[in-house]
Amino acid sequence: METEYRDGAGSGVGAGSWRRDRVFRIILIVSALIKLGLAVHFGSLRLRGDEMDYIHTARVLVVENRVFDMYRPPAYPFLQAAVIFLGAGNTAIRILQVIFSVLTTVFVYRMTGSAYGRTAARFASAIFAFDPVLVEFSYILLSETLFVFLVAALFDGMVSAKRTASNLHWLGLGAIFGLAVLTRSQIMTFFPFIWFWVFMEWKGSIRISVRRLLFFSFGSALLISPWTIRNYRASGAFVPVDVVGPMNLLMSTHPDTLYVDKGTTWKESWTGVDGVRYRLAARRDTARAMRRAMEISLARIRRNPGGFFRKCIWEAGHLWTLDNHLLVHLRNGWYGSEARIWLLPPAAVFTALFTVCLTVSGAAGICFVRDGPISRLAILAFLHAMLLFGLVFSTSRYAVPLRPFLAIAAGGWWAAKISPGGDSPVPIWNRTRILVFSAIAMCLLAIWSRDMPLIRDMLIRNAEGLTAPELIIFR
Repeated sequence: METEYRDGAGSGVGAGSWRRDRVFRIILIVSALIKLGLAVHFGSLRLRGDEMDYIHTARVLVVENRVFDMYRPPAYPFLQAAVIFLGAGNTAIRILQVIFSVLTTVFVYRMTGSAYGRTAARFASAIFAFDPVLVEFSYILLSETLFVFLVAALFDGMVSAKRTASNLHWLGLGAIFGLAVLTRSQIMTFFPFIWFWVFMEWKGSIRISVRRLLFFSFGSALLISPWTIRNYRASGAFVPVDVVGPMNLLMSTHPDTLYVDKGTTWKESWTGVDGVRYRLAARRDTARAMRRAMEISLARIRRNPGGFFRKCIWEAGHLWTLDNHLLVHLRNGWYGSEARIWLLPPAAVFTALFTVCLTVSGAAGICFVRDGPISRLAILAFLHAMLLFGLVFSTSRYAVPLRPFLAIAAGGWWAAKISPGGDSPVPIWNRTRILVFSAIAMCLLAIWSRDMPLIRDMLIRNAEGLTAPELIIFR
């Protein structure tokens, strides 16, 4: 017998009710077919940037049976290596990512349904399934799709843990968190936020909270510690997952990177350690490279603390940019020069409007729909991302893992707006919530105003059929 539960407003849906929802099945099938078609169509698409790095790491692992270096977290290259070892190619990896994306849609439906009811779950799953940014990431060979899947599985498990006291459940959640850390190491800093959330959700029993968190921590350690031990044996340095953290701070404190989008402009000189590229320095002497990177970064911060603070505010805001990886691909001509000319203008308009609607609707859902465990967890995720990437640097890619949770909040908002009551939540209007939403809206308008020159260039220059070499911004 399925347990019916809810964590906020709405009637709640059973854990397996998505299988019986015909509308959701249509959303799932149509989105899966679209993504599969794109994965096959772009199966031989030339790899770019980090894609080449991931595949190179995977091929070295298969051919030479060794890890190339500690620059990348291991989970995604290992997944690619497993596919390559079985004799498949890039298309098979893309199809596997489509499967992860489809499964994530199920998690989005479950989390939204538990909080806001079936109608909201349909809205949220449709928003997530057809999000053009996430659709592109489903066939691009980057770690985002796997990472989003793991984070969604983790959050869904944490929300459903409201109705179970199983220690094995929390052990498994810890293992999922460990896999997420081994996919994108930045989420390791979310660990204290998880502890805070658990203590807030189980205020009445410190003993239960501590026990669950201990099992969670043990499950995480089971996954992460073997890789940490391997790194220590290989380098003699304490490297929990990868060496990229000090490099990110090093680059973000470089004088030439202030108020620059590091997702579209990148120079190796920004990561220099005593005249040597950080990645190369880390291969030669890992401990020294990490130590020197931190020393240089902290010295720069001490010389100009006010500038660093202003930089942090700028980077935290830039996380919500209207630019995205699809537009980066198009304006660099990576889908072909013809695609840049005819597809870039409408893609710039559509993706920008979609992101605006997603973000504003998500903010409205957070502000005006009754909160619950998933909304509180999402708020912590937003705050964590802004704090972390404000301290180092932000790109549009770093906001990708937040889009499922914006979709969940947006689903709750649209259900409350269109059909309040019954299956859907009822909007809550009061002065405090309106003021908070107004403040968020003003901040977003200020952030998005900075994107207008770039969007104008993508509309005017490419609409005129110009090659626009100044838009080729990777160098």
